[in-house]
Amino acid sequence: MAAGNKTQSAAKKVTATEHPLLPSDAQYRSLSPHKIRANPENPRMFFHNDTIEQLAESIEKEGVLVPITVYEDKQGSSTHVLLDGERRWRAAKLINLPEVPAWVIPKPTGTENMVRMFNIHMLREEWDELPIAWAIEKLMSETGVDGVEELHELTGLSRDRLRNIKILLAFPREKQKLVAEGRLSFNYLIELQKNVLNKLAKVDDDLLGKKEKVVRDAFIKKYLNDVDTDPIALRQVGKLIDTARLDGNVGARARGALRKLVDEPTMTVDEAYELGAAASVELRRVLRDMEQLPERLAVVANSKLDASETKVFAAALRRLHKAVTSIMGG
Repeated sequence: MAAGNKTQSAAKKVTATEHPLLPSDAQYRSLSPHKIRANPENPRMFFHNDTIEQLAESIEKEGVLVPITVYEDKQGSSTHVLLDGERRWRAAKLINLPEVPAWVIPKPTGTENMVRMFNIHMLREEWDELPIAWAIEKLMSETGVDGVEELHELTGLSRDRLRNIKILLAFPREKQKLVAEGRLSFNYLIELQKNVLNKLAKVDDDLLGKKEKVVRDAFIKKYLNDVDTDPIALRQVGKLIDTARLDGNVGARARGALRKLVDEPTMTVDEAYELGAAASVELRRVLRDMEQLPERLAVVANSKLDASETKVFAAALRRLHKAVTSIMGG
């Protein structure tokens, strides 16, 4: 069986095991928050204490207005597992609330549990990218589904977001952990892959004479040392790589700037771009002006000029002719 068919079969299998919840499936109860445990499949790993404390203050005054959702699963001193409402549950525990309102649903399968965590929570609020990425990684591992379209159908995440998540998962684990710790930007890694590493990988010959790991680590080090932290700036590096593919002095200049950017820890993208792309930028400007020049010259030549204007125009034409002759080698 082809790999694509395996993926499609896996996707159908996952979908077939899902049982849509009906209103009759849920039973309303009042439960002790201390008898409920967190869901291990919740991709949201980080909760800000200040927002939990604010919610706790509100619950002290108004109570829990929206029931949490749990399923029964006895383990140790706990009797239920949380499916929806972790912030409310944490806040209730914080103020030692004796009971919380809860909808109790049938226990889901492992895959259903994970998929429902996505479908319930993503409709309400955004999670940080790294927890989502690790949850997607686990989902792919458990189901065998790794296609963007199938993952989109299972989780409700946009296709573009899933593509970026898969890019993140391709980075070494230690780089992913830097994102989880808030030391490295998710968007920076995505732009680094798309505009630098992917472009270098497409070059047939070894453009810089450096391995991908060396280039990758050099840019990440710049970010961690606050030399360059703007993900959008990496698009300039992509343009510089495009210029470096050109023949002649323009390409050589860009390649030299790229090597310096990788080798020198304190060199910024803007500095490298100015050094390496200045010639190509100026070339584009000159070409644009040259395309317009014949028509503009004809307009002036066919106009009625007085003697002083004619003299200035003729002198300018002679200088232009001299410059063109010099460039063309006589």
